Amino acid sequence: MSLKHIAIGFLILVAAAGMAQADGKNDGQLQRWYDALAMVEREELGALLAINATIDLKDIGITQTRDEFLASMDEWSDAIAGGSIRHKITNGSTNTIDAVVCYTFTNSAMMTKESFVFEDGQILSSVQQTIATSCDGF
Repeated sequence: MSLKHIAIGFLILVAAAGMAQADGKNDGQLQRWYDALAMVEREELGALLAINATIDLKDIGITQTRDEFLASMDEWSDAIAGGSIRHKITNGSTNTIDAVVCYTFTNSAMMTKESFVFEDGQILSSVQQTIATSCDGF
């Protein structure tokens, strides 16, 4: 094996490690997101969202800006009281993550598919769609 091949192999490993590190960072951001959402921590949610972020709630046909989303936290606080949020990452890359999420409320549950786009460590966009009216099989 030539020195050129060894150098190329090394560069590929460094690039792969960099991508894995970026994926891990966004995985951590996503965990922070769901923790803050479950605890209705407005300041943390605001810090995680880019200034120009959008939240697309496909089921109800609403796309919210960052400010509109944060303003809806009073209603969300009532909805999630006594509930929980669990998520599983299903796909991810350097700037995107897809997850299946189980929202358990006091009298009901729902499972959603959620896709996130990250930019500079913040959520630039989130798209959410219900995939089940229970969390069976989660």
